[in-house]
Amino acid sequence: MKIGAPFVPDASGRHRSFTLRMRTKSLTMDRLQGLSATQKCSIAATEGDFIGQKIQSLREESEKILESFNNVLQCLLIRRAEIQKQFILFNWSVLRGDVQCDTDVPKAEKVLKYQEKFMQSRENLILQLRLENPLLREKIKRLEAWCRRTAQNDERPKRVDFECIQRANVQCAEDLQNLNKKLRQSKVLSSNAIYFKRKYQEILKNEIDDRDRCLKRVVTRLLRSSTTVAYTDLIYKVSQVT
Repeated sequence: MKIGAPFVPDASGRHRSFTLRMRTKSLTMDRLQGLSATQKCSIAATEGDFIGQKIQSLREESEKILESFNNVLQCLLIRRAEIQKQFILFNWSVLRGDVQCDTDVPKAEKVLKYQEKFMQSRENLILQLRLENPLLREKIKRLEAWCRRTAQNDERPKRVDFECIQRANVQCAEDLQNLNKKLRQSKVLSSNAIYFKRKYQEILKNEIDDRDRCLKRVVTRLLRSSTTVAYTDLIYKVSQVT
């Protein structure tokens, strides 16, 4: 059954009809003053029959309206039960489905914490390498200066000193290669971490947007159903009082 717009009584229309009835009543009283008792009784009987028919028609119409509102109320109750069921299913499948049972923490939070820890370790490694590079450069400069001084003092340096310097240079070159290798690995790991971070952020954003849309839809349906039920109860109470 399709639920239509609720019926709202017009106060201005009731006021106009009341004014017209009062004017008609005053005119009728003026006309009845010149009639006899028999004529007045006949008119009263006719008016009584007309009013009885009108009351009967209004009673039938009110019963139809009441039946219609009862049908609407049943439909609303069914819709409300369906919405509550969908809300419970959504809560367990979406909001609580991706949560660890033992810690009551979403799995995405664990991924974010691991990513933050990894990024912090990467930053620490980069800072450490940046601090070590100037020291190694300074050491290389000192060795080069020592080699120049040795060459100026003695054009034919001793074999032992030359071999020691050569070994030191080889060691420094290996250290630089290792540091550069670590730096490249850290860059690759950081790029992968940034890629996965963006990917998980997009996934989380899409899931949060879907959850917010579903929640808004559920809340809107609940508000509509509650408003319609409240208005139906009000109409039912007014009809009973009438």
